[in-house]
Amino acid sequence: MSDHTDRSSTVQAQLKKKLMSSWDHMKTRYPVVRNMDPVKGDTTKEEFLRCIDGLKNAEEIKAYFTLEPSEAHLIFSDLLNLGAIRFLDDAERLGYLRMQNLELKQKLDFLMSERNKLMGEELYLSERVKEKKQGLSELKERIPELKKALEDHELTLSGLRQNYNDLWDSNSELLGLGKDMKEREQQIKQALDTLELGFPKLLKKKTRIISMLKKTEEKQNQNITVNERLDKRLLVYRDTIDEIRDYLDDAKLRIDDLIKDE
Repeated sequence: MSDHTDRSSTVQAQLKKKLMSSWDHMKTRYPVVRNMDPVKGDTTKEEFLRCIDGLKNAEEIKAYFTLEPSEAHLIFSDLLNLGAIRFLDDAERLGYLRMQNLELKQKLDFLMSERNKLMGEELYLSERVKEKKQGLSELKERIPELKKALEDHELTLSGLRQNYNDLWDSNSELLGLGKDMKEREQQIKQALDTLELGFPKLLKKKTRIISMLKKTEEKQNQNITVNERLDKRLLVYRDTIDEIRDYLDDAKLRIDDLIKDE
């Protein structure tokens, strides 16, 4: 054990001597940070040691710092004398290279794994984009069809509006219903005129109107199967009556407010 230690010390001493005397020999070696205590307090050297730790060789470090050969040799010689760094001997370099290769392989495996993940995500996103583009293309293809349907609808609606009066005149039942609605309208107007006279009369009128509306709806239900056009016109009539009911309710509220004010 002692002989091995002595031989190792002798080899290191010989290596150090060669390194101190020749930059060509030094730049092919692997520098390793041994101890930063000897340069403690010198921020420049401390930073230099932190930067070179992990770089491959002195030549690469020289290029990294854009050093002249003489400057590089001087810096490394100084750090070597201080004991802050040492250079691997021939016996250590193979193990060191294997260790570096292992680290590089681990990094490569990690990068390949990340690459595969990214490729998978890219494939997934590409499929989604493809589906979205296909859906958008289908929607674009349907636009002319939808525009044509809208135009047809607008033409139909325009024709119904233009022929509205003809529809009333061409159907005797609807015409009779229209006359009946006019009579109801007159009655409603009269009822509105009597609002100022008193609420009890208004309630009686409202009850009578509701009864008449029910009769009208019953008549409407009987005529639905006979004439489909009558059903469509009655829908308009219902909306009108609903508006009248709302108006009567509003009028009731106004009368209540007037009574309270008095």
